[in-house]
Amino acid sequence: MLTPTIRDLEPGDAVLMTTYRSDGHVVATDEPFLEARTEAGDQDELLEELWGALPPELRVAVAVFDPGGLADAAVRHEASA
Repeated sequence: MLTPTIRDLEPGDAVLMTTYRSDGHVVATDEPFLEARTEAGDQDELLEELWGALPPELRVAVAVFDPGGLADAAVRHEASA
């Protein structure tokens, strides 16, 4: 179980939490969280920004949610053909 503590976020602040990180050859699972800024105006815009930033071969799933709001997450995923 992972319970991160995140400070109060200002509009445009984001914290990127990944289950893994890969360059397409090496997979790392122990990287720290990254703080970021975004121009996205809502969950759906941020979801599309993150999805579009992933290389196509690494597009598995993305979820965007407010701290404490996992039940209201915006989710996008792609099934393998």
